[in-house]
Amino acid sequence: MRMGLTFLLLTIIGQLQADDPSSLTGESMGQVNPRYVAFDSLLVTERDRITIRRLLTTMAENNVFSLLFEKKRLERWGDEIYHVHPIRFLSVVFSDQHLIYCMQEIYKSMFKWNGFINGLSDKLNLELKAGNVQQYIPGFAALLGLSEEKLHAYVSHRDFEGLVVYLLKSSR
Repeated sequence: MRMGLTFLLLTIIGQLQADDPSSLTGESMGQVNPRYVAFDSLLVTERDRITIRRLLTTMAENNVFSLLFEKKRLERWGDEIYHVHPIRFLSVVFSDQHLIYCMQEIYKSMFKWNGFINGLSDKLNLELKAGNVQQYIPGFAALLGLSEEKLHAYVSHRDFEGLVVYLLKSSR
């Protein structure tokens, strides 16, 4: 049972990509900040955002027993967003007040939280191995108004739970 939810969360946290690459670059004003271009290249569609919202809302609003009955549906949603880069996924989550609330609720359940963190960690470790994370931190930090150095430290030390807790505390 737990393995299935962990797989789902790995899939969910998967990889995320943005549908508005001009959001951080300032292209609308004719300027491009080269430090944010990499992050802006991570695409996420509106459908991806809806699926992420549906998935996290379901996880937050249902108890563990109820989630067992939703397993297939949750796995399907996770499969739909597997392509989303984990840094983009986190940017979608922590730039949406409802999803921040959902994460706070998930944090309260050890079962849900551990599954989420395990899935995120697995995906981020894969991306780190491929050298596909650090270049996205400047844009991610700028989007959320957070310390780039702190985010780099969490990622460099592979403290992904600490990273998400930092994001949660910073979003209050």
